[in-house]
Amino acid sequence: MEDPSLFRMDWEVLAEILAAIVVLSFFIERSLSLLFEHRFFVK
Repeated sequence: MEDPSLFRMDWEVLAEILAAIVVLSFFIERSLSLLFEHRFFVK
């Protein structure tokens, strides 16, 4: 039988991963906005 503690959530690691995803999505959004807010795309 497998140990149930192998499948527990490590909330600190999960919080770090979610924070990294939020920061990366912010940078990706801002870098893509430079492209899509260019006057070529606005026309």
